[in-house]
Amino acid sequence: MVVPLRDVSKYLSRSVNVISTVNVIGAVIETTFAKKTKRVFPKKTKGRDTGTDSCCNLRIIDDTHHNFSISATVFYKNIERLPLVMAVGDIIQLRRVLVGTYNGEVNLTYWKKISSFALYRGKDDDILDPYQVSSSDFVPKDEDKIIINKLRKWLVNFQLHEGVHKSHLHLLTVGKWVKITYLRLKLYGGLWHGVFTCHTKLRYISNEDQLIVERQRLADERLFLISRKMSYLNFPEPLPITVVNHCDHMTPVTLMSVLTHSKVTAIFKCIVRVVAAAMPCKTENICLSTGKYNMRLTLEDSTARIHANVIEEDVVTLFDGYPDDEKWSRKLNRLLGVSDSNDSIGGEKDTTRNPPWVCVCLKSYYLSEDDIWGTRNFRVFDTKILEDSS
Repeated sequence: MVVPLRDVSKYLSRSVNVISTVNVIGAVIETTFAKKTKRVFPKKTKGRDTGTDSCCNLRIIDDTHHNFSISATVFYKNIERLPLVMAVGDIIQLRRVLVGTYNGEVNLTYWKKISSFALYRGKDDDILDPYQVSSSDFVPKDEDKIIINKLRKWLVNFQLHEGVHKSHLHLLTVGKWVKITYLRLKLYGGLWHGVFTCHTKLRYISNEDQLIVERQRLADERLFLISRKMSYLNFPEPLPITVVNHCDHMTPVTLMSVLTHSKVTAIFKCIVRVVAAAMPCKTENICLSTGKYNMRLTLEDSTARIHANVIEEDVVTLFDGYPDDEKWSRKLNRLLGVSDSNDSIGGEKDTTRNPPWVCVCLKSYYLSEDDIWGTRNFRVFDTKILEDSS
């Protein structure tokens, strides 16, 4: 029997020796990042260590209990077996989970020895096959299907004020306001980098929220100022310093469009300024010990700033061959807007340089198939610095 969430508290056991379990079905409005449990040591042992299990926490609601959500914690030895919620409002079915309390709040605990789960799409459709199950022998009953259909129809007219997506950023919807809590920030190479911790949460927030109304006003003001500097349809006229071949037929896009693109790998044409270059001080050192060429450029427009690598044959293309120190320095300084009177390579000591607007081809790629969005990078390719004809 499936217990409505409003009645879960009735199954709290009055005896510490009695374990109460329930079956529930609810819509997920929040999920945490998976993390390792902590191993408990005797008091005489110093230090702390991670345990053998992984866990995540879900908050669920249904049509009987939607003003306040109920917490459900799931434990598994393998992190891959934890519930991986695809979208806010997806439905989870939990069987034989323990009922308890924590900090005065009723909660549910998944006991891996006897509990099981299934995840379903939250959309109002006729598909009742779960997209993830805890075991291959999990089969929904007719009673379960009726409740899932009822919950889907209720969700159509219910406004989810707060919710969370799967713990991978690529599933976040572009244009939706999201609240990120417990995010660690650090400065790296002149750019702020967000570092997710085991406590980080991603939540959608309603557009009617007062905080969002204020943020929307500030965002509109910022976009207005940006539009005065660079229209999304009227880009600055790039100087004839670079030439691109592969992307010549493409319409330029902003760096913000590059960052928020829905696909992890894509090709872009951008009009940017090169504001910094990280590279060896001598051209013979631009070739690493591995035999591969490598350097990094910092690109910006009025919407964003990103790092873009120039790797292997792309370095050769950018400098049109294998130039000597003088030619390499002259081309790079031209790209950075450094005057000829400045002797520093790459303009590192120059304080008055004015980087010109140039056209470049960008390609997004990933380093690891296990985390394609977390290891996403950008590289400049098929772009060549022209000789100064003046």
